[in-house]
Amino acid sequence: MMKLKRIMDMVYLILLGATIGGILAIGIIMTSTIFNSEAYIGPLLSHYQEGSIMSAGFDKFSYFLGFMGIVIFSYEMFSYKTLQTDKTVILTTLVALSTIGLFIGVYMPKILEMQAQGEEVTKSIAFENLHLGSEIDFKILLISLIVLMGRRLYVLLGKKYA
Repeated sequence: MMKLKRIMDMVYLILLGATIGGILAIGIIMTSTIFNSEAYIGPLLSHYQEGSIMSAGFDKFSYFLGFMGIVIFSYEMFSYKTLQTDKTVILTTLVALSTIGLFIGVYMPKILEMQAQGEEVTKSIAFENLHLGSEIDFKILLISLIVLMGRRLYVLLGKKYA
């Protein structure tokens, strides 16, 4: 049983790290590349078209985030039952799950819906505010996952070496 728990801990930490890496890659590398596509392929794409490509990438990543929401919830509930948690882990878990839920349940569907209505809608204040909200949500998610991973390591190592 102890070996299985160690494997679960290791897989969980790897998945948290992969999620953090995915957020950084999609948020920094993909956005800066796509929104500067004219530097690579010339002026072929409009800002609206670049935004549509970005949304497709974020939409696909949201499926992974949904999977991770289930993983985080399941692992942390199991850890709570086995008394391998603390207030910081509980709080950051709630923040991570909330921001994942907002991103995949509110922001992505609304952004995709507004983009489907055409380029003019994406130039509106409502779209800009929605997009800004999704950016803030994504940043809060990133911070919460970093804190969760760090604290989870601290709790796991503290139990082992205390």
